[in-house]
Amino acid sequence: MTACLRDRIKFITSLFVFSAFLFTGCKQSDPNTIGADFIGARNGFNVHLTDTTSLILFSAKHDSIPTKSLSYYMLGDMNDPVFGRSKANIFCQFSIPISQFSFGGAIIDSVVLRLKPVFTTSYYGNISTPQQISIYELKEHLINSTDSGYFSNREYQISENGSRYKPTPIGYFSGVFNFTDSFYEVINGISYVTQPHIRIKLSNAFTNKLQQAEAAGAFLTNDAFQNYINGLAILAETPDGQMMPGQGAIANFNLRQSTSGIVVYFGGNQEIEFPIQSTDIVANQYKHSTSLPLRPYTSSAHSNECYVQAATGIKTRILMPNILDIAKDHAIAIIGAEMVFTVQDGYENDVIYPVPNNLFLLGSDSLGRNVFLEDQFETNPKNYYGGSYDPSLHQYSFNIIRHIQAILNTYRSTKQNINYGMNLILPANDYYYGIGDGRLVLNTNTSLKKVKLNLSYTVIK
Repeated sequence: MTACLRDRIKFITSLFVFSAFLFTGCKQSDPNTIGADFIGARNGFNVHLTDTTSLILFSAKHDSIPTKSLSYYMLGDMNDPVFGRSKANIFCQFSIPISQFSFGGAIIDSVVLRLKPVFTTSYYGNISTPQQISIYELKEHLINSTDSGYFSNREYQISENGSRYKPTPIGYFSGVFNFTDSFYEVINGISYVTQPHIRIKLSNAFTNKLQQAEAAGAFLTNDAFQNYINGLAILAETPDGQMMPGQGAIANFNLRQSTSGIVVYFGGNQEIEFPIQSTDIVANQYKHSTSLPLRPYTSSAHSNECYVQAATGIKTRILMPNILDIAKDHAIAIIGAEMVFTVQDGYENDVIYPVPNNLFLLGSDSLGRNVFLEDQFETNPKNYYGGSYDPSLHQYSFNIIRHIQAILNTYRSTKQNINYGMNLILPANDYYYGIGDGRLVLNTNTSLKKVKLNLSYTVIK
């Protein structure tokens, strides 16, 4: 993955203001004319319609993204038969129950890490495949500062002095993710039922360290505790030979929900939770290994099949190399601009790897990095901007009138070419970043019009 500074998503700080044109004396549009479904009856002027705008599409690495403030966090290992191997790891702090906490001299019996899935269906891939998850104690202190987004390609120190050799895990899970069975236990004669979650018992060495925390003054304040125990690295570590193509899954977990965190059993019949608070740092790390043809953002070679993968995997670049030609001699008023993408045949009804419900079409800066499109700032972007999957056509469509108009207006007024292309990404639980689970194969054959820009405009003389 590329460096974090280069990969930061840039937010547009101001919206481009363009003139609205009131069309009178309109004639009824031919319903079979290209663009008639998105220009309505506004063709009183000399309207030009086309769906043959020159397009170049190819697949490229996705930008890394900040992960410190996500709604949910992913964990797991997946060997996609098309996209290859993907892993999602979690790094997190946790807190003491209260300041000046004490076990009252009681002996800790055991310590368990609990991870609560978002829903029973919050996974992507083959959930029935056994996985191996290892828990390590972090050797670096996570700093909760406003300028640290803990980007998805960040590496973390889990061994002494930055050694490349990992220490012995303090916890280990091997098995199938079970998101359906609740957990039953009896504490001090009272029966408790806990929602489905993953339970990982932590080692005796870690239990002893927690036992000694009070004597070390680590329970006086949360800062003291997090200096004593920096946090945990929760890593998907299924060996290569045990994860065949078509096996494995990546799941979404709600780590700030009450079930998640560390539970300490002590005194024979008592328990206390060390939660992951809203102020604690939680971060995701994503790793991908693929043999798919990926190109640098500067490429100008078209591909008839393109790919989109979440968790900072793959994005599809869209270039419109000749779009400025229509504004060389006259000012142009864009009436309709609809970008259409079609799912590749054979991938529409995949049960294990279903097509995503939504995609995001973003702008691009001069370095190929994601920026927002002005069309995304409409009052009702879902209805205006689009991006939802149409199962009847196996397509996604986007309204990008404002984006095209801004490119043309800037060129006409300043001769500056800001036509840097667009990026198609896959969103999940966090808006615009394109993280989460999922992937998509697109038919981008322009000669067959499987991908196209339906464009309608009028010339202002």
